[in-house]
Amino acid sequence: GATTRSPIFIQLRLQLLEVDASDHSLLMKSLYGLLMLLPQSSAFITLSTRLTTVATQQNANVLRNPSTAAGARPAIEKVELLAGFQDTQDMHTKARQNVLVRLDHSTRRP
Repeated sequence: GATTRSPIFIQLRLQLLEVDASDHSLLMKSLYGLLMLLPQSSAFITLSTRLTTVATQQNANVLRNPSTAAGARPAIEKVELLAGFQDTQDMHTKARQNVLVRLDHSTRRP
């Protein structure tokens, strides 16, 4: 929690509020990815709350000005994020298993 509140992240937090910026969806995607990696702690809760607030702000902007929504990039789907997270987790599990197999073979020298 304290990390995202540090002065170095002020610019990031300000960019998070610029929901009409062209690279905003990339920032959101990156932060949701980071959220998936964080253990459930105060940092997780803080980031989750901020992302929810920004998503609510985006929705309010779309309702106020629907003409900008047509040209906007699609919102990040939680299902897609979860699938990506599970794919990455599977790759890490396979890599860890490969390392364990190699370690096991290297300790069995005749």
